[in-house]
Amino acid sequence: MLRYLKFLPVLIISLMWSSAADATGPRVTTSLFTANQNEVHTIDFPPFVSSEVIEGGVASELVRTALSRGNIDADITIHPLRGMIRYYMIQEQAMAMLIRHESDMSDIKQNLISVPLLKIKEGFYYYKPSHPQGVAWHKDFKSLKGFTYGAHYGEDVSAFEQAGIQVTFGRTMALMKQLVLGKIDFLKAPAPTIEWLSKKYLGNEAKDFERIDGAIFEDTLRVFFNRKHAEAAKAAKQFAAALESMKKDGTYEEIVNRHLETTNKEGKPYLRRLDAVK
Repeated sequence: MLRYLKFLPVLIISLMWSSAADATGPRVTTSLFTANQNEVHTIDFPPFVSSEVIEGGVASELVRTALSRGNIDADITIHPLRGMIRYYMIQEQAMAMLIRHESDMSDIKQNLISVPLLKIKEGFYYYKPSHPQGVAWHKDFKSLKGFTYGAHYGEDVSAFEQAGIQVTFGRTMALMKQLVLGKIDFLKAPAPTIEWLSKKYLGNEAKDFERIDGAIFEDTLRVFFNRKHAEAAKAAKQFAAALESMKKDGTYEEIVNRHLETTNKEGKPYLRRLDAVK
């Protein structure tokens, strides 16, 4: 009996470790069991935010650089599901989140401090085999009445619904697959995202994604700091100041240009480098 007792401390520690790891669900981060508990939670959004893109993507590099310059002790955590971001912000009072649509966060809006990070050009995309004659565009959505729109979680879709457009929600890759299958008619996304995902996952179908002429929009990736976090208000000021200094000394532009370049009059961005981390 005594010879088994020496293994008891190991068993207890093992059980405690397992319980701590499972208590908050899975995290795509290396900082789960470290002393640093300040995190900026975000969702995979290639090529702007992705563990498969060099430097984690342009948005990730901008955030990490601003955190470092602002002397903010925090890490970026990339999640596969948007619901996980909401969980950590509400249940664990996380320091911040990096997202581009926030309509599903309206119930905690009063607790959020918004810091704009990166403006992104977006367009409406359709699948040419489903609409061989093309798709016309009118600012009031009149030409799209009766169509089905593929929206991202957190996106405000009230204008589409008012125009008589059906709406279905999903992640970008899932929506692109539905576009190919003819289950939706169009979606809104940045050109680099369509290019990166279609080439990586859709093979021959990649060439058949077409942007609706004239439908160009601007969206903003923002870092939202959580007022309920003890250090968030101070961190938000430091982060915003760091971003301003990066813009003044050229660091911001250098990072953006290293990932993206603009080549036409409509400001359509193209990826300069698409290679994944080896």
